[in-house]
Amino acid sequence: RASDLLNLRKQQLYCDGTHTWLVVNSKKTHQQSRILLPEVLLRIIKKYPAKGKRIFPVISNVNFNRQIKIIGNLAGWTEPVVCQRNKRGIPVIVKNRKNNDHRYRFCDLLTTHNLRRSAITVLLMMGMPEQLVRRVSGHRPGSREFHRYVCLSQDWQDEESSKAFERLS
Repeated sequence: RASDLLNLRKQQLYCDGTHTWLVVNSKKTHQQSRILLPEVLLRIIKKYPAKGKRIFPVISNVNFNRQIKIIGNLAGWTEPVVCQRNKRGIPVIVKNRKNNDHRYRFCDLLTTHNLRRSAITVLLMMGMPEQLVRRVSGHRPGSREFHRYVCLSQDWQDEESSKAFERLS
């Protein structure tokens, strides 16, 4: 969660000399996790030190989401997409207030929340066991909300199904 990320404290970093872990307690589930940090992340933390006790600088959720949209724009993620929401189970197209059109630029729809959903999906697609993904994301075992977060592509599902059937043959 973005709120958990932004509230990380330097005292939550644990180093044994060769490895560094982040020890976190999820605000929502009160579940403790210890996450081994990759070297690339440690370099970022050292390069941009925050003042005070926090690991990252203080930023509001609104400004954090604004910066994510800017990064998406700089990355060239500007292709037009249609935004759709479900109202009582029925898909409804959301109109863009700026131009009263149904198209948005992809970067304008980026938020911390859909990046979280994407991270959960990517970790599962990379083969990380569901139990570990749940632990990192702060979802309890048996949580129905977890499966709402997972948006697997049809191509990937077909490929994984084919592999499973080949093993059975």
